[in-house]
Amino acid sequence: MVEIDIEELRKRYPNLYKELMGSRGIKLRFKDPLRGFQPGAIDFIRRAETKEQALEVIDYMEKKGEIPHDYAEELRDIINKHGPRFFGEKKEDGYYLKKYWMNYQVEEKELSNDELDY
Repeated sequence: MVEIDIEELRKRYPNLYKELMGSRGIKLRFKDPLRGFQPGAIDFIRRAETKEQALEVIDYMEKKGEIPHDYAEELRDIINKHGPRFFGEKKEDGYYLKKYWMNYQVEEKELSNDELDY
């Protein structure tokens, strides 16, 4: 048995896709919860394992001009006194997927083949 993603089927075999979908199809719409999101210094600090890694993040962001010197100093003071967990639990791999994408709402609408974007 061969498995193929529905989008790949649509792109590679558009006529077969139309035939298999019959006279009706489904169009899914959703809002990207992270559209336009830019992680900040604290988001990166929360990925650090150690105080040293957190300080490296701050140094890098200050050097690149992504955060001002005063803010960098404030963050360094907090890290030195309380450590990187002061800002919250560590953000593990897949953090945003678990927090946002697994809970997004999909609007499902039944469409005729004429309305589908092929």
